[in-house]
Amino acid sequence: MNQKNTFLIAILSLILGIACKQKVQVSTASTGNPLIDHLSVELQNNPQNDSLWSARAAAYSQAEDYDNAVKDVLRALSLDSINIKYQHQLANAFLDGNKSYEAIRTMEHAAAMYPERTPTLLKLAECYLIVQQYEPALKAIHTVNVVDPKNDEGYFMMGRVLLEMNEKERAMKAFQTCVANNAENPDAWVYLGQLYDEKKNPLALQCFDNALRFDSLNTDILYNKAMHHQQYHEDEKAKVLYRKIIGLDRKYADAFFNMGVLLLEKKDSLQKAFNNFDMLVKTDPIYIKGYYFRGMCYERLNKISEAKQDYQQALNLMPDYNDAKIALNRLNVKN
Repeated sequence: MNQKNTFLIAILSLILGIACKQKVQVSTASTGNPLIDHLSVELQNNPQNDSLWSARAAAYSQAEDYDNAVKDVLRALSLDSINIKYQHQLANAFLDGNKSYEAIRTMEHAAAMYPERTPTLLKLAECYLIVQQYEPALKAIHTVNVVDPKNDEGYFMMGRVLLEMNEKERAMKAFQTCVANNAENPDAWVYLGQLYDEKKNPLALQCFDNALRFDSLNTDILYNKAMHHQQYHEDEKAKVLYRKIIGLDRKYADAFFNMGVLLLEKKDSLQKAFNNFDMLVKTDPIYIKGYYFRGMCYERLNKISEAKQDYQQALNLMPDYNDAKIALNRLNVKN
């Protein structure tokens, strides 16, 4: 018996076992979560209400209690075994609980029940992608493209899979088809922009601007645009964007780092560069390069003891960080 059939039999057995019980015992012991506790009381009064089981499963997932979320979705499925939303909810609970293969089997079962339902096929493809099963993922996506040739999400998912396979030319074509079908897909524009940037094609900037038209305050899109300007040595434009990102998200470590690097290149901006690296390591204490570059600033400010400490901290976090080794050895020799 193969793994797929074994899993499906186990799931069906659990569902049937639950369904056969005439009276379901629902614990009303307090969990400390008001929503979960409220739904538990509701379920005690109405244990045959599948939507209540689903709602409590969602509450458990929100609380990151994925084992209980799975149990509750299975209860819901025992009452409504063909509810496709519950199948998706079960797969999501498995994924959140780092049980990718169980999620795959769930979605395979769902796809067998609804072989032409595009959201189900796309979810199945996503599950395959997570465990790097690329060919099955592409097969599911191909079905989406046959059933619904204008579905932009099908081509978006295809692009993601092809990128993982390092098939960048094919991935680019998939993302191009995606935005041709739906120009309001910001994520596809970002992927296209990144691929154009790898080719040093200035069309990348237009792609990032297209994405920002639909999500103007998205810090990740702004960061990609800033990186584009930095790649083309348009430093002032990049710095404007990094400042905007930091204004939107004071914990965006990469923006602090890149801003610091740009400022470090200017002789009169050493203190400003230091301030960015200082904020970076305070924001993200394990950002290794932050310590190295703050150490460089300390060294240039002739604060040798502080520089040594930062180079050493970089090495504590990454013992084979060669630049930090060289810098620390240089200071130890001089001092």
